[in-house]
Amino acid sequence: MQIVDLFYTLARDCRRIRGFAYGRSSAKGAGNDAYPLLWLDDPIMARREGGALFYTVNFDVLGIPEEQTDAAIASVQGEALETACILLEHVQRTRGTHGFTVRASDLVSVRSYYDDAAAGWRCTAVLAAPLPLDRCGDYSDEDGTLPMPQPLPVFSADGPSGCAVFSEKPGLPSFKMTDDE
Repeated sequence: MQIVDLFYTLARDCRRIRGFAYGRSSAKGAGNDAYPLLWLDDPIMARREGGALFYTVNFDVLGIPEEQTDAAIASVQGEALETACILLEHVQRTRGTHGFTVRASDLVSVRSYYDDAAAGWRCTAVLAAPLPLDRCGDYSDEDGTLPMPQPLPVFSADGPSGCAVFSEKPGLPSFKMTDDE
């Protein structure tokens, strides 16, 4: 997906970032990430408006403080905020290359974040991009048909009580009941 590729490229090209992850937020902090980390949350929301798509993305810029003191956490948060702003500015400056424009962004600081006690900033950004649509393609087939699925096989029960006995099923165990009293 083009938006994920954009954030991967941002992380790869930024000298301040050592790791990239794209996934559900419940997987953060598992201890298998390289820090400083750019984490892009899944899912990503997109809204079509006219000839553009507006993506709402949530991403984190995170680091691990050397110790859990206010000063160490604030230091990591300061670096993470600066890095998040650099990344957003880089998207703006290179929009001619990839087609994305930053329309808005909100940032919030985080500390003791998830299991690995990371610190940094979480950003929600709205990015605009042209609608990725091939307007010359022919995607309609007015004579097309789809198969009609049958949810259950149709069978009739010949038994007097409306029950069916499936004796022709190979591989089923055969039980013989005896009265050994």
